[in-house]
Amino acid sequence: MKVLLWITFVVMFILIAIPLILLFLDSFKGEEALFTLKNYIDTFTRKSNIKSALNTLYLAISTTFFATLIGSVLAWLIARTDIPGKSILKTLLMVPYMIPPFIGAMGWMFLFGRAGYLNKLWEKFFGHILFNVHSFPGLVLVMTMYMYPPVFITVHTALMSMDASLEEAGRVCGARLFRVMRTISLPLVLPSILSGAFLVFAMTSANFGIPALIGMPARIHVLTTRIMSYIASGTEKGLSRAVSLSVILVGIAITGLTLNNLFVSKSKFTIITGKSTRPTEIRLGKFKMITSFAVWIFVIFAVFLPLFSLSLTSLWKAWGLPFKFSSFTFGNFYKVLFVDENTKSAIRNSFVFAILSATFVTILGSVVAYLSVRVKSLVSKFMDGLSTLPQAIPGTALAVAMILMWSSKFGINLYNTMWIIIVAYTARYMFLSVRTVSGAVRQIHESLEEAGRSIGAKQLRVLKDITFPILKPALLSSWALVFMPTFRELTISILLYGPQTRTIGVTIYELQEGGEYQMASAFAVFVLVIAFILQYVVNRYLLGRERT
Repeated sequence: MKVLLWITFVVMFILIAIPLILLFLDSFKGEEALFTLKNYIDTFTRKSNIKSALNTLYLAISTTFFATLIGSVLAWLIARTDIPGKSILKTLLMVPYMIPPFIGAMGWMFLFGRAGYLNKLWEKFFGHILFNVHSFPGLVLVMTMYMYPPVFITVHTALMSMDASLEEAGRVCGARLFRVMRTISLPLVLPSILSGAFLVFAMTSANFGIPALIGMPARIHVLTTRIMSYIASGTEKGLSRAVSLSVILVGIAITGLTLNNLFVSKSKFTIITGKSTRPTEIRLGKFKMITSFAVWIFVIFAVFLPLFSLSLTSLWKAWGLPFKFSSFTFGNFYKVLFVDENTKSAIRNSFVFAILSATFVTILGSVVAYLSVRVKSLVSKFMDGLSTLPQAIPGTALAVAMILMWSSKFGINLYNTMWIIIVAYTARYMFLSVRTVSGAVRQIHESLEEAGRSIGAKQLRVLKDITFPILKPALLSSWALVFMPTFRELTISILLYGPQTRTIGVTIYELQEGGEYQMASAFAVFVLVIAFILQYVVNRYLLGRERT
């Protein structure tokens, strides 16, 4: 067991720790000195980089405010009121969380771009466009629509876990609804609200897809898009500036996630009690139908309209044709799936990369999970913490770290090959496997394995005959949970792909940037269909088997 522990530790250290250490050290490395601030001075004496950093902060703060407000209000309405259709509303409100943000951004572009459907319709009647999504307010709007779900689910869970007798006591004492909310409910769920807010702040700072598609056409850069621009330049100076910006971005993201973890622990301590009283539904009375109507309008606006515009664009023969039956075709899907060599190659690559990454992550992650639960040592704890670190930092920063690590730094050059992408995916999504499998390992009592060893079975035989069959549902869930995000990943792939290693995410992005809107939309709809099918399989079959 000790040999396996140390082998796993070395693999994890090479996979995750060394690239991140290199990223940090290289940001202080100069041509003549081992430690210098020259890279940071050079980077931040450029006004464009200062502007990008400020844009990142402004975007993160603005998105956090609106996403927290929307998510908290919706969570309260779904969890505590008698609004009709709460079950279906809760499901629909979580749909944006399942959609890759860059694909969602495409749907918003087709609605509110300069030639977007709603803008063209509005201009026809009123002589001017309704809203230009390629602006900072547009960037905040689209980002908010894909960042409110974490707040919604965090606050909803907290509200459902509260001790309802506290609010009941307030109402018994004669306090009105809003006073009970202000003096009792809000203070109790405030840690959860703040937790969700800090999580949104970190996720917004790290996002690449939405700023790239919505902000870059308006020359609005954030740190993630600026890093991509420097890497794309292919120069040594560009790489050093990308490294400096990546370290700054890591600091911003980790600050948000650290504060999130702090308030998660406070949230659990404050509001969850041993009582199992179910919260009493608040009757909205005459406001019931108005509130329900408002929530459904939001769902249509946030969920259905972007997906509808994306689907509609995928069926157009050409952009700008009149709205009639002869203008639509399924030919775009046929071209994407069976004709165009770039898209066919991207589909093959994404399937191969996702399958290999999911397999490697599940194998290594399950070993880390088993050792972290069964072996009580500092090494196992360190590995467990190390597995979550790549998820805590932005994907662009991780990609830059992988470039530093695997571009002949130690005599191994994986750059422009499929393996650097697979290595990056493996590091990025390791936490999914570790968290999924470790929970299952904790449910296996050690006496089962001890019984096998007591009759003379060796450790490997015990793992094969006892532990593995019990863990099989968790391992399958781990594999599927890693396959889904890696199949349509963009943020890491856009910095690491080579001429022969384009992925689906990269290809959709390039088609969109090249003006091939119909093909990009058809490809995006294909990805969404695959994603929803996989999500259904995981929810209905794999996770269902794990619970039983």
